[in-house]
Amino acid sequence: MHLTSLICTNCIPRLRDATSFRMMVVSTEKQLLDAVSTDDKEAIFVSVEEDTLDMEVGVKREGKEETAETHTDDDTLDYESDFISGVKIEAHTITKLVENYEISEAKRTARRHYVTEKLAHIINASTFLEHSNVTAFRSKSRQGFPCFYCRNICDNIGKLREHAAQHKKPEIQKVLKTYGPECLVVYVDITNLKCTLCDTNIQNLNELKSHLTNVHKKKMYLEYSDRVIPFKLSDEPMYECQICGFKYETFGAIERHMNVHFRNYVCKECGTGFVTRYRLKVHTKSMHTDGTHPCQICGKIFSTNQKHKNHVNSVHKLIKRFKCTKCPERFGEYFTRQKHMVQVHGVAPLKYKCNVCEEF
Repeated sequence: MHLTSLICTNCIPRLRDATSFRMMVVSTEKQLLDAVSTDDKEAIFVSVEEDTLDMEVGVKREGKEETAETHTDDDTLDYESDFISGVKIEAHTITKLVENYEISEAKRTARRHYVTEKLAHIINASTFLEHSNVTAFRSKSRQGFPCFYCRNICDNIGKLREHAAQHKKPEIQKVLKTYGPECLVVYVDITNLKCTLCDTNIQNLNELKSHLTNVHKKKMYLEYSDRVIPFKLSDEPMYECQICGFKYETFGAIERHMNVHFRNYVCKECGTGFVTRYRLKVHTKSMHTDGTHPCQICGKIFSTNQKHKNHVNSVHKLIKRFKCTKCPERFGEYFTRQKHMVQVHGVAPLKYKCNVCEEF
């Protein structure tokens, strides 16, 4: 039977640990051998039973001095097995050996706890969700707010909060692990935000992050970008940005606006920022790639089928997509509808803040 020379993945860490331990033993023995050759008034005596001395050391018996000899064969150390009683070891030597061992263990532990980008995002997001009263949800649809954990759609924010409270904390990381690192993003409602560990009221997510890390010593990987996006949900058809205070009539509008504040990935072509790398890829494909969807009426080419459809409906079929929320009137353009609502229904005009000079 042919035997393979390959090593399974379960054995590799054990071999690494064995090699590391062997190197530590050899180094420690050398330090001990060098140290016991010096005279020190502060010395302690350690009694070693017969056949239990398993270290290569220089020893001082009562009345005479002996040195252990080293023999190597196929990386195996064969130590002297002579009976030794009353081994003299300096106190400072033991202290130094303990310190070196602790440093070695700390380095090995640090190597074992290497954290990937995905795991860092999962830990950061789950820390927010587990230790605060935020309500996680998915992007709002026409039917309502989908639950982050089970995709059940709630038609208002009150039902969403009641439903989300039924899900247990262990579900959080399980759901987060289903996302890839390129598209992991969590929307949370931060209305009446507070820390559930000490019941302290918190103003925003940045303050909550500082509170959890400094006060409760929770581990968060601050060198990674934020993937938890804050909103304040209400039954009113208006959404206010929790960072700059802008107000939007639709959730889709404020959702796109949040890319301004979470510019984790920036388009090299136009400078537009996005929360995740996945959104940047979609933007690049739709905006900076040659179109493959030509209009059969006017010949104009569009990069996506949805853009082609919107063009045909608004330009050639004259379909008025934007309905006034106050009356049955419909409009072909969003800003035309807004102008109508301001002039006819007295709605406050929307203000847009310049990203460069902060003017409205």
